[in-house]
Amino acid sequence: GAQMWSVNDLWKKDPAGAFRRLKALGYDGVQSLAFYDMDRKELERMLDGEGVAIVDMPFRMEMVAPDKINAYVEFCQQFGIDFAYDPWERFDTGDKWRRHAEALLAVGEKLGKYGIRVGYHNHQHEQKETYDGKTPFDYLYEAGLAFELDVGHVKLEGGDPVAWLKR
Repeated sequence: GAQMWSVNDLWKKDPAGAFRRLKALGYDGVQSLAFYDMDRKELERMLDGEGVAIVDMPFRMEMVAPDKINAYVEFCQQFGIDFAYDPWERFDTGDKWRRHAEALLAVGEKLGKYGIRVGYHNHQHEQKETYDGKTPFDYLYEAGLAFELDVGHVKLEGGDPVAWLKR
């Protein structure tokens, strides 16, 4: 799948055209947080028309708050999404990272009832910063979270993507 952020200028101007061009390049799937705010019928029409599907879905924590989680589940079910992830966080202590991992696990318990796994999408700071001798990656991984591992960010920060994939 292609992350729409990587074709952001094209995507913003012409979503259906972006789907069409990605399909021509061999992509069968796409993903973007922006999908959530789109008209669902129009999004479904464009995806079906260009032969691509949403492969996974980012969320902001407020989208999966107790009073809003049902709408998020409905979206995921409508589009056949079985993996949801937090796409970005930044905390300044290990305790905050630990608590965030616990919050993600709690969201995972709720979404898991609907066949939706929960994870985290990394950037460079999660393996660069350390708190109490651990990186944010360590806190998230040790909590048992799945990752949408961005191997480019791992490599750019000097990490070993293959080691993380094996782990």
